[in-house]
Amino acid sequence: GICLGLQVLFENSEESFNQKGLGIFSGKIEKFKSDDETKLKIPHMGWNQVEFSQSHFIWEGLESSKDFYFVHSYASKETDEKYIYSKTFHGESFNSAVAKDNIFATQFHPEKSGKSGLNLLQNFIDWKI
Repeated sequence: GICLGLQVLFENSEESFNQKGLGIFSGKIEKFKSDDETKLKIPHMGWNQVEFSQSHFIWEGLESSKDFYFVHSYASKETDEKYIYSKTFHGESFNSAVAKDNIFATQFHPEKSGKSGLNLLQNFIDWKI
């Protein structure tokens, strides 16, 4: 799953009036909070670092702390740590990739992330489950 594809895998989301998700991952998708003090830009749009928290075949040939392209206003902030494969910071830490069994999902857009994104997508195509 990519972007919204990650978000629908969770139990529910603040987007669209707390709609239920597929419940594959525990937790809910929450909107980024901004106020006069933080002046956090929402949506989170542009390049940001993805810090790998676990190894996975999808990361093969990629370095942690690589920049990937994001465009979103909602994010997964809590779920079982064993399913979190990367985190990113935008005003607060959020889960930028999750995986379980034969499912791998990113909040960022690999298709818009240049060579690193193409490498990730090729790894997904080559993934032997």
